[in-house]
Amino acid sequence: MKVYGKFLFKSYTALKVEFAFPETVQYPVLPVRLDESSIFYPLNGISYCTGHEILLAISLNCRIKVLGGVFIPFKNSGYRRLGSIGKMGSHITDKLFKETKAGKLKEEIVPDPLFLKLEERFSQASFLKNWGAITSTIETVVTNQKYDDRFFLTTRKLVEERVKYPKGSYMNQLYKFIANSGIGQMARGLNQKKVFDTETCATKVIPPGELISPLYAGWITSYIRCTLSELLNNQKTPNKIFSCTTDGFISNEQGLEKRIPLKSERFAYSYYKARESLTGTGELLEQKHFDVKGLISWRTRGQLGLSGGIKAMTGYQQSESMEDLIPKIISYFNSPSKSLPFIQTSLRSAKDIYLEGGHTTLKLNERWFNLRYDNRREIIRGDGYHSSRPFDSIQKCLFFRGISVLSIKNKSIGKVSGDAYVSLTKRMLVRLCLSDPLTYGVKENLTRGEILKIMRVIGVKTLPGFLSKQKGLPAHQNSLPSTKKVLGILLKFKCIFPDFPVELLLRKN
Repeated sequence: MKVYGKFLFKSYTALKVEFAFPETVQYPVLPVRLDESSIFYPLNGISYCTGHEILLAISLNCRIKVLGGVFIPFKNSGYRRLGSIGKMGSHITDKLFKETKAGKLKEEIVPDPLFLKLEERFSQASFLKNWGAITSTIETVVTNQKYDDRFFLTTRKLVEERVKYPKGSYMNQLYKFIANSGIGQMARGLNQKKVFDTETCATKVIPPGELISPLYAGWITSYIRCTLSELLNNQKTPNKIFSCTTDGFISNEQGLEKRIPLKSERFAYSYYKARESLTGTGELLEQKHFDVKGLISWRTRGQLGLSGGIKAMTGYQQSESMEDLIPKIISYFNSPSKSLPFIQTSLRSAKDIYLEGGHTTLKLNERWFNLRYDNRREIIRGDGYHSSRPFDSIQKCLFFRGISVLSIKNKSIGKVSGDAYVSLTKRMLVRLCLSDPLTYGVKENLTRGEILKIMRVIGVKTLPGFLSKQKGLPAHQNSLPSTKKVLGILLKFKCIFPDFPVELLLRKN
């Protein structure tokens, strides 16, 4: 397989492989799917991967057995003898590669049912009818500096325009979004995502656009992922990596943003040279944040810098000071559910307004922010902080993930309807009466009849069934806005219970 290195880099290749990494590898690069929405990277398993990932795995001394796949060379790859080609021009039916100058190497391919199914599906898709025309235009992106001008010149112009404006400014962000949208348009329509169509009043699959190219989208995504994986595996000890996402990682290595990759680092070096051609400087990494105090890290999208510079809590839509947030996060780490409740604020969707009428009004939903570790890697306990290592197999990963969800008992709460703030106020008052009266200066052991009477007195209509739905759920502190209606209800409640601390339920900002 090493003989085919340049062809795997200068092609679109997708393979099904059986693999085994040495135990010394800390960051395996071949993905294994756990379910429809998540993957992990074990030391051993069966993977559907790209040629890029195969190249990187080989550099880590991974043992690989090819079980099936497709191979589409770039036009200027230098590869000319493809053998027998299937009806799509992508499924090679007898061998992955034919003769090379190095001699005869026979990599036998066993046609896998998944690839055959994909071939049939793609051949029927309207946007892939002219498959030969698409593959004939593919050019290598970075190797030998031979660029496809249609993409290179456009991207360089957008980069030049973006740097004219300060970071974080509107125009800077606008040019960033325009440039980034290119990869999205290349993959548009591939995942069969549905949207609401006002013309037919029904949902329909998003159609592909003029820039659709599964090969470009797959190649670029794989290339960037491998660049990051290569950096992970080449980081020197005793430096530590705390988190890794598709566009960067958190590490304690000093001066990492000034690093110039070696030529032997195939992906990092080619990325560096591509950046050099686009911007004039080969900046490989850019420092986004620096935290002098430390870091709380519990999952990929769960990072909190103790100085406030780093805050990666995707889905937690609350604006609060770090002084309040850090102790709150730590306290919920110690809770049985390890889930932080919060109120999500949004507007009515265009679909809802179109179908039901009305205006763009506020909508409140109660959510749980997950603080549980995702168990994609095995935790190694250490002195001061913990590290992790890859699981041996998918069976071990599934076992630990099963354990992590045993204590999850979060109740489905649903939407806050009607007058959003008044409805939310009613929920909080009923819950504190039912579940936590002493904290809020309320009489203990109130009967259902007494609670219904209290709610009627303060002017909030409540039905008996509503009380059952709120039993066992928490009253969220600092969740209510200081509107005229909300304050009026809370003050009436305080007239009944003089020790009720109104400020505990009100937002601080």
